[in-house]
Amino acid sequence: MIRFESNKSAGFSMLDDDANHMLELLKHSGAVPGAIRAEDIGTALKNLQDALKAGDSKPATVESPDDEQDAPVGLNTRAYPLLQLLEAAQSKQETVMWDYDNSIV
Repeated sequence: MIRFESNKSAGFSMLDDDANHMLELLKHSGAVPGAIRAEDIGTALKNLQDALKAGDSKPATVESPDDEQDAPVGLNTRAYPLLQLLEAAQSKQETVMWDYDNSIV
């Protein structure tokens, strides 16, 4: 799990593969831990929005314990918390950071 957060906004955790894909869409190096400085949030947000509009996605499925296939979770749905965090950070001129979330076992 990777946790995204900023100082004054609620953080969230995301599965490693999904988080790494989001970092790719942000056109970030993908390094964990990492950060986007406040002055770079606008560019990262635009990169993510452009990728979502272009439909840049990997297939995403969730497997249930009984091997039934659930409906795929779309990229826009997966990206929503990150979009919200970036928009809040941009309006508050905050840095967005991420690191491995070891609190979830």
